Amino acid sequence: MTAKRRKKPGVGPATETVAAWRQSGALAPSADFTALVERVVAIIESDPRSRVVRTVNSEMVLSNWHIGREIVEYVQRGKARAEYGEEVIEDLSRQLKDRVGRGYSSTNLRYFRTF
Repeated sequence: MTAKRRKKPGVGPATETVAAWRQSGALAPSADFTALVERVVAIIESDPRSRVVRTVNSEMVLSNWHIGREIVEYVQRGKARAEYGEEVIEDLSRQLKDRVGRGYSSTNLRYFRTF
């Protein structure tokens, strides 16, 4: 088996491009270029796709929190502490994977529960 070669820092196409730019004597980016960057960033941040991604992420976090709360309430059944729960998580994980697909492993459900 051969050992993996690690990349040396400061080596590669991007670094070579920067080095070529520095050697060319080019000046720092102008105010016009800086303004262009700001306008492009504003477009990207206001892009509907970006808003959709942020909304979906927020909804997933909220959904996962609710799932965790349901697990805790089921396992504790109104008591301050649960007597058991691991097999509930394992069984729930299997059922969810069959019905709704990936993303509901027992590990994830434990994370949801502690969240």
